[in-house]
Amino acid sequence: MLARIATLSGEHATLVARADEIARAIEVETALLRYFPGGEADATSRTRTIREMLKEVLADAGAPIGIRQMIDAMQARFGATVARTSISPILRKMQGRGEVEHVGDKWKLGQAGQPEAS
Repeated sequence: MLARIATLSGEHATLVARADEIARAIEVETALLRYFPGGEADATSRTRTIREMLKEVLADAGAPIGIRQMIDAMQARFGATVARTSISPILRKMQGRGEVEHVGDKWKLGQAGQPEAS
């Protein structure tokens, strides 16, 4: 029984050391992203939904903007290439929730989409 515990303890230590190596490798790879065009933005865009990116882009715009401007802004800010056909349905859902308003052929944040004051 003691031999089995010793074996398992050794395996555990090996696995913990390997997990630490992997964590360091991930940190290095993530740090290297900054040296490639759009690298950091691509990593960031994977953690945000299209809805979240739209809210940020619309908040930064300060005035109603068109879908093409949203696509360009998401590409510039997040490095995300988002199809117009993906954006339109999301805007409609957001409109139903009061997060955005459709003004002519442009969009702006609605009351429910405004960032909360801290």
